[in-house]
Amino acid sequence: MTRAVWLVKAPADNRDPNLVASCAAFLDGIATALGEPLAFTEDQDLF
Repeated sequence: MTRAVWLVKAPADNRDPNLVASCAAFLDGIATALGEPLAFTEDQDLF
C-alpha cells in the first residue's frame, strides 16, 4: 500500500532530460530506507 505521494515540480524551462529519472531514483532510496512504497506523481489534485 502506498503511504505517501510526492509531487515534484520543475520550472517550465527545465532542460534536464534526466530530471524524472533522478527524482524517481531519489524517492526509491527514501522508500527503501522507510520500508514503505512511495508514489511519484505530477498530478497536483492527487497530491
